[in-house]
Amino acid sequence: MREASLELPQLPFIHRAAWVLVSIIGFQCISMLIYLSLFSRQTLKAMWARIGLTFKVSACSFIASLGWFTAMSMQSVAIVKTLGQIEILFSLLISAYFFKEKLAKAEHWGLLLVVIAAILVIWA
Repeated sequence: MREASLELPQLPFIHRAAWVLVSIIGFQCISMLIYLSLFSRQTLKAMWARIGLTFKVSACSFIASLGWFTAMSMQSVAIVKTLGQIEILFSLLISAYFFKEKLAKAEHWGLLLVVIAAILVIWA
């Protein structure tokens, strides 16, 4: 993704990221439509029945992906992916706080290791 984005040096970084993202998502959409129409028509029907929700989820996903692609256009992929690992920390903390889910002892250790690894990569 980063290399594809860097192949468009005449555009601002957010435009480069958007073009790469549109290309990738376009390919994924066509591939999924073909697959679902061949093997899971009921899934397509269910998506069509809830087209408003499908569009909202797709739009939010696109905006989030645009953020990731833009970050990868501006910075090395290792740094961006490391930052993405912190997302796991926030997801688990939100589920524990809002949904009152109990985290296992192993999950606490896993979170600690993710944070330590992220700090080490950023310092490197």
